[in-house]
Amino acid sequence: MNYKDAIAYLDSIEQFGINPGLERIKALCEEIGNLQNSFPAIHITGTNGKTSTARLTAAILSAHGLKVGLYTSPHLCLYTERVSVDGELIPEEELASLLTYLLPAVERLEKKIHPDRFTLFEIFTALAFLYFHNVGIDCGVIEVGMGGRWDATNVVVSKVSVITNVELDHTDRLGATIEEITREKVGIVKDGSLVIVGKLHSNSLRIVREWCERKGATLKIVGQDFRLLSRRRIDGFQKLSIEGLYGRYKDLRLPLIGRHQGVNLTLAVAAVEGFLERTLSLDGLRSGLERVRCPGRLEIVTEFPTVVLDGAHNPSGAAELAGALKSEFSYNNLILVLAILGDKDIDGILKELAPLASLVILSENQSYRSASVNVLMEKLAGFDSNFICEPDLSNAIEIAIERAEGRDLICITGSLYTVGEARDYLGRRCGKNLELFQGKRL
Repeated sequence: MNYKDAIAYLDSIEQFGINPGLERIKALCEEIGNLQNSFPAIHITGTNGKTSTARLTAAILSAHGLKVGLYTSPHLCLYTERVSVDGELIPEEELASLLTYLLPAVERLEKKIHPDRFTLFEIFTALAFLYFHNVGIDCGVIEVGMGGRWDATNVVVSKVSVITNVELDHTDRLGATIEEITREKVGIVKDGSLVIVGKLHSNSLRIVREWCERKGATLKIVGQDFRLLSRRRIDGFQKLSIEGLYGRYKDLRLPLIGRHQGVNLTLAVAAVEGFLERTLSLDGLRSGLERVRCPGRLEIVTEFPTVVLDGAHNPSGAAELAGALKSEFSYNNLILVLAILGDKDIDGILKELAPLASLVILSENQSYRSASVNVLMEKLAGFDSNFICEPDLSNAIEIAIERAEGRDLICITGSLYTVGEARDYLGRRCGKNLELFQGKRL
């Protein structure tokens, strides 16, 4: 199997979607030797911010001399984005080789569990474990796909667990209330581990406390045990000071914008301190942050006009984005390009973002889950917004660029699928690649 064949196979099984339960991933891991047990892990869940927190955590660990595997999802443009070691994506030929190795085990097991099937996420999770074992990592930073308790990643041996926040999202899978969703996410906590949590609703924090007591886990809470001390933005980056679990770190230069990224860094610092059980090297911390990139998260990809990509896909994420657009940017008019998945809280997302825009361009991404422009138009009818419907996302972006004047801001958002397609299109439009880790701009 070559890389092209591997991608065709992965694309073909995406249709099997999400299938709750650990039985399949445990069986597949056992078939290949339970390689997830060959490295300690930092396991990260949360409604928003978990990918950024994972990238920050991995970069800081690498800068402190560890060989670090990072597993995140979904990808924006390339499957290889999901798996990296010390910032280097898994090579295409290696992905194809490992998938070739895995498939006989998958096929054997599927005969036993028929008509059940392995999902894309389960197979890719096992592939990540196999790759990390083969290259000999010192630590895995593992992002939960959804929820936590029954997520395929929840077979790792985690020394540290991180819960960034808990808000309403994936309510069809995780539960209709904050409390139900919290019970799913706290399921990643292992016996005797360290648990790092961001700002939680009071009921969520109560549930997490109770679970940690049952598991004999040590709970550390942002704002109580560690905190963001100060933050100021300076031309595309921010300067931060943080009080961690073990030390204070002043004048940290973070090449990401938005207050939420400062909070994510605070969580990452505490997680790494807890994993290493010591104060961090200030030089190592600064060195790690220099290399951090979070594509599709309040990412400026062009200027004149300024085009910002953000994967906000639920009301709380949209609220964070709305706050950042108001506080982090100076512009005359805001043009929103929106393509949202149909199973998301479209009303809640529009409520946060539509009032800010002088023009909303409604579009669709290529996911089978994408809401149609007709659905979006019906939802937007309750707002006093100027809008255009253009189902083709590339055309929608072109309309935005044509309408924008020099000091206007274009924000393309609504889904990580939308952001991935926009990134790909904008790169091809200018004849360049938008580098995912080096942060090169158009």
